[in-house]
Amino acid sequence: MSMYSNYFRRFIAGILILGMAGCVAAEKPTLSVEARQSLKLTNVRVGFAPNASLHISPVEDEVQASGSNSPERVAEAEKAQVRSVLSEEFTAIVGARMAGTRPVAANITVTHFTVPGPLQTALVSGSPLMAAGVDLVDAKSGEVLVSIPPGKISSSVYRPSGIIGFAVQAAESGSPSDKKTREMSRAFATEYAAWILAN
Repeated sequence: MSMYSNYFRRFIAGILILGMAGCVAAEKPTLSVEARQSLKLTNVRVGFAPNASLHISPVEDEVQASGSNSPERVAEAEKAQVRSVLSEEFTAIVGARMAGTRPVAANITVTHFTVPGPLQTALVSGSPLMAAGVDLVDAKSGEVLVSIPPGKISSSVYRPSGIIGFAVQAAESGSPSDKKTREMSRAFATEYAAWILAN
């Protein structure tokens, strides 16, 4: 790989890192700082709201490439990817910061998850976006300790349009289909960890 190619990929990576963002549209946690610092994440469950909006272009492409155009199979594959990746990233990021002694579980309810295709991304800056809610519950009693209603916490990964948009798509060609799902899941988990453990 040439020196210029390395510079190009670093430039694109810089754009994407700067473009990762999250937002929590909820009040501060009601638990005291001491109570929140005593929590230990032991389980993560990912579910979907009845009217959840899902559109993950790379997953749809994979299902269609397998010879199926079934909307049900596409939806199942999209949910499977979100459930697997979001659970993994949330466990890694939030779990690393919740190092107390009181076991808790996170019940995540996804309301929106969109990963647009290359053409939409390049031409109209269709950035990946997700929104969800989180109930943090006592692992033994099931009591809800802290709740963010569905749709009140979100994350996005900015994708520029025009020439830069095409350059981003070129740099990402051949990436795993879960790459953007993973980027958004990381931003989501990072934002939640900052919110739940804020002083």
